[in-house]
Amino acid sequence: MRKIVLFTWFGLVSVLLAQPPELPEHQLVYDVIAMPVQPGSLADVNVYIWVYYPQLQFVKDDTGFVAYYQINMEITDEFERGVTTRDSTYKRRVESYEASVDTERLYHHQFRFRLKPGRYRLAVRLKDLNSGRSQFKKVEKEIPSCREDTFAISDILLLNDSTFATNTETIISPTRLIAQDSIYIGLVACVPNMQQTYNVICRQRQRKVQELANYNFQPAMQPDTIIIPLDATQLAQGQSELIITLTDGHRSQKVSKNIVVNRGFRNRVKKQNLDEMIAQLRYVAFGDEYSNILKAEGEEKEKLFKAFWERRDVSPGTPKNELFDEYYYRVQVANQRYSAGISPGWKTDRGHVYILYGEPDRIEMHDTEDFSGRYEVWYYRKHGKKFVFYDEFGFGEYKLVSGVIR
Repeated sequence: MRKIVLFTWFGLVSVLLAQPPELPEHQLVYDVIAMPVQPGSLADVNVYIWVYYPQLQFVKDDTGFVAYYQINMEITDEFERGVTTRDSTYKRRVESYEASVDTERLYHHQFRFRLKPGRYRLAVRLKDLNSGRSQFKKVEKEIPSCREDTFAISDILLLNDSTFATNTETIISPTRLIAQDSIYIGLVACVPNMQQTYNVICRQRQRKVQELANYNFQPAMQPDTIIIPLDATQLAQGQSELIITLTDGHRSQKVSKNIVVNRGFRNRVKKQNLDEMIAQLRYVAFGDEYSNILKAEGEEKEKLFKAFWERRDVSPGTPKNELFDEYYYRVQVANQRYSAGISPGWKTDRGHVYILYGEPDRIEMHDTEDFSGRYEVWYYRKHGKKFVFYDEFGFGEYKLVSGVIR
């Protein structure tokens, strides 16, 4: 039994270590969204900046802790001629030291510019006035113009609802995507032919490219907005590239954005049924350690549950527990994909395998000879594993018929 425990945890740790590293916690996080416009018009260019509390030095005073910082922006054209600048100073106050270093708390900023179509360079500086530290970023941006017989697409907007709005309450930071949340992709596009239907394909590229959504778009005006709902549970964890392709079958235009996806489950423990979360441990917890958690009551049960995960934290001393987040993320995905009848997905054979091994490298689907049932074959090259599941009656209740879960 001990070997099974070690293999299980090694498998989960291996998956986590294989993920690309996240962007540094305290770097300058910003996004620039440029919209296409008709020739001769001015385009809206929105700059979003997310300032996280640990980026600032809060100084104690009589009523709490206070920080001062500046945001400076300079826009030049492609010939490095000055176009416009923006300088703003802010004072922020928090009630405690714990709040001042909370990595989940932040300030949103939005700056709007009106610019002609063309190429520009944007320089952004965040300066903490208490410490004198500065963070600086420079980006090149092209504002597209709607012209005949060409595509023109805006930058990708990451939205938390289906309303196409460009305020800070709607826009999601590209480095703070939470994979269990609803996410929408927003675009503004000009197309060559208003009478034609176009195809919009959303992909994510990390170690491999996976298609997330495929959407047909019929423009009603020029330019027009496109909203694509995204099944966020499909997003691979860590740093990756989100790619949108707009095509008419012959010509196409692509835009992309670098994103970082987090699981973000640890802070949700109290919001869920603790007994259910403990029951879901049965694939990775064994012996006295697991039975003691099951038998405990009240605060002692929660204490033992948290201690179980703290002992397996691959980065102790940091706000995140990667194994906890990954495990319960997989439980959620299993419930969404593999529920059968009255059984939640995590209790099914496919859910069990998914929770322990993650996404298969390949899935084959076959009908039986009389078409009464179906087979699924899952391949895991890294683990040298193959699992065969059989749905005898075609109702989605797949049973493991070949392969050993260890």
